[in-house]
Amino acid sequence: MKVLQKAGLRGGDILIVAFILITTIFASVWIYGSSESPSLLVVESVKGKWVYPLNTDTTIEIPGLLGSTRIEIHDGRARFLDSPCPNKTCVSDHGIGSNGEWNACLPNQVIARIASEHEGDLDVMAY
Repeated sequence: MKVLQKAGLRGGDILIVAFILITTIFASVWIYGSSESPSLLVVESVKGKWVYPLNTDTTIEIPGLLGSTRIEIHDGRARFLDSPCPNKTCVSDHGIGSNGEWNACLPNQVIARIASEHEGDLDVMAY
């Protein structure tokens, strides 16, 4: 306690810091660590919206503004395999697999994100 007092912290300061840390950890686990429902890959482009379960390995073709973007779902993760964009930044990403993660091919206007099955805004589910 004397060390903390030397640092200029009082008892109330310590309680505030502890509360902020606990709240941050709880919020992170609640948002990103929830495994109550299976995760889904939601892919949107100028041509439509598609939803795929992450627990089924597959390769999909998504039509975009410049052409077709190929996305692979494997071992609960999704990654861009190929896209007609010039710089291929989307392809160089390691893949997404946790709720809230996303990747996009901006030139082709294709965005892929991981969502919970109970998100409520899903229109179509493709298997």
